[in-house]
Amino acid sequence: MKNIEFKQLVSLLCNADLGINYSETEWSECILILREAKLLGRLYYQAVNQGCYKKYPEFVQRHLYSASVHAKRQAHQVVFEAELITRTLAKIGVTPTFLKGASYTLRNSGNSLGRICSDIDLLVAKEELEKVEAHLKTKLWRSEELSEYDDKYYREWAHEIPPMFHPIRNTVLDIHHNLYLPISGRSPNISLFLQHVSYVGSGVRVLNEPVTVLHSIIHLFMNEDFTNAFRDLLDIHLLIEQYENPEFWKKLCYVSDSSGFGRELYYCLSLRGSIFLYPQPECFEALQSKYKNWRTDFFIKHVLSHAITPKHSLLDNYQTKNGRFLVFLRGHYLKMPLSVLIKHLTIKSLTGMVDSLFGKHFLEKS
Repeated sequence: MKNIEFKQLVSLLCNADLGINYSETEWSECILILREAKLLGRLYYQAVNQGCYKKYPEFVQRHLYSASVHAKRQAHQVVFEAELITRTLAKIGVTPTFLKGASYTLRNSGNSLGRICSDIDLLVAKEELEKVEAHLKTKLWRSEELSEYDDKYYREWAHEIPPMFHPIRNTVLDIHHNLYLPISGRSPNISLFLQHVSYVGSGVRVLNEPVTVLHSIIHLFMNEDFTNAFRDLLDIHLLIEQYENPEFWKKLCYVSDSSGFGRELYYCLSLRGSIFLYPQPECFEALQSKYKNWRTDFFIKHVLSHAITPKHSLLDNYQTKNGRFLVFLRGHYLKMPLSVLIKHLTIKSLTGMVDSLFGKHFLEKS
């Protein structure tokens, strides 16, 4: 019998003092789920800020504190890498803009406390990609060997080049030239986003608060992988909670409408309101009048609201699995035209089968 439900988990992350009365079994399940959802460090800071951390059982305190130490160490590494990359690329006349988890850490936003991320994302102009990649290679950055098809996928269809890694520091770098795949027909005019930047720390550049939120929304609701979706939605919720004011909402709605992602903003605010029970902003009424219909309501209520549940056997059921599967199909459908998608999935399936039978890169030329 499961002792923890999704709503209970949400309540704990928002009101950490609820955990004071949890049983050992409830805490054990919470720790397992939150570690998998990459939110254990987040709960540590929430509990400390609300003054209830010391009231938790000792074994819970150890798990939360350990997660916070790991997150803090990673935050120091993100700041170090971002400042170093900014100085490195300045030598070739390029100023990178840091995105997503790296930007949260660099601006020290509330949602960055206890947060961990798997890589550092940055944005440069498409015409700068070649020289950026070449220059970073002179500083030991490398890309994993890819098949000819996968390399072509990144360079011709995607909004980023193949990930780079530093063999000594084990840092992974995702270098973007847009916020969504050009082949999809939905990649925005990136100059619109780069009109809304700010500088933090030691001169590193990030998108400003409203546009950071919009990019996080695009990343969440245009993605086929919802593994970390709840963590991402919580990021957005905390960012809005920290930065919202009339000017924030004005800019967020303007850029979302201008870039063609108003529907995703509607999805996000609807889901945020139902999960975190947070009042909607004034602009929500205008979004409703434009995007609310039976299809969007069905998608939010019967797909997104289940798919957003953290992926873990203690929370999984038919609805969550079905929701994630439908989001997976939708995400791939959005990425590219159907004819290209069918070809792409066929090639990936065949090459995957050959790789499993004969070894990776069997079909590559020697």
